[in-house]
Amino acid sequence: MKTYLPLAALLLAHSASLPAQPPLITSQLSAPAPPPADKIVATVDGKDITYGDLRSMLVMAPPAVQRDPQLALQQFFIMRYLASEGDKLKLAEQSPLKEEIEFQRINIVAGAMLNFQRETSAVAPGAVEAYYKANPEKYEQAKIKVIFVSFKPTVAGSASSTDDLARAAQDALAQAHSATDRSESQAKTLAGEIVTKARAGGEFLALVQQYSDDPTSKAAQGDFGVIKHDATSYSEDLKKAVFALQAGEVSDPVRQGTGFYIIRVEEKSPQTLEEVGPDILQNLRQQNLSDWFTALNKRFKPEIKDPAAFVQSGAAGGLGSPATAPKQ
Repeated sequence: MKTYLPLAALLLAHSASLPAQPPLITSQLSAPAPPPADKIVATVDGKDITYGDLRSMLVMAPPAVQRDPQLALQQFFIMRYLASEGDKLKLAEQSPLKEEIEFQRINIVAGAMLNFQRETSAVAPGAVEAYYKANPEKYEQAKIKVIFVSFKPTVAGSASSTDDLARAAQDALAQAHSATDRSESQAKTLAGEIVTKARAGGEFLALVQQYSDDPTSKAAQGDFGVIKHDATSYSEDLKKAVFALQAGEVSDPVRQGTGFYIIRVEEKSPQTLEEVGPDILQNLRQQNLSDWFTALNKRFKPEIKDPAAFVQSGAAGGLGSPATAPKQ
């Protein structure tokens, strides 16, 4: 079966070979006050393009192209022209393009239906509050203070993968800008000693001023803000350490990046229902969608009458390999 390459991908590949053009539109889009929607910002093939037209076109452009609005505008008109010429030849009415277009239409509408089902699914009155009360641990938050003990990272002598190379590059950069010559083992030992002092009744604020290598939290007397379970800016290891503590307790050293955090929880409190209610509602709707889709899977599960037909189709590159043929 003939395969048609996505036109956007072809245009994007072609644009990579073109000389760089000045970002005439980019500077306008990045300005604090965008122009009025009816302001003419460009002319393409003799047609005036308003700022509103440009914004509408950008919505349909691939992310890589959106970063260059001038390129997006050009590609939009090229695609529209080519599609118009193809329509004159009635290419969309010929196989296999006709079937591919229908498949893509089904795929897009099916995705829209999933979104519609999730956003409109009924959530029983009181369900959000009931879920909030039944899962208090999910909505706990902790105000913490920290001491950060840094070390000078070592750079790996060899790298066997792209990830290893990236990690080595990061370590080399961190090493070049490290404010300490302390090794990782020395930092871990020092952090352990600080924990012992803090747990023995040492004044945590004094320990912050004496030992912490994080200038920002140190200037704030160790304050590190409020940590929530769903915070994405903190690692799971750090959040796990925080929520294992009660108010006033001090953690073991937690390795993060090029140092170790010593954490003391100042206070714990629940997030309010008003804060987390919208997220709970979306979670309940997502669960409704999952249940609904599970029922669809069950409803449309094929009842295989002739396994050999599926094996043969798989061998021909259709439905899968013989090893994965449906079982009776």
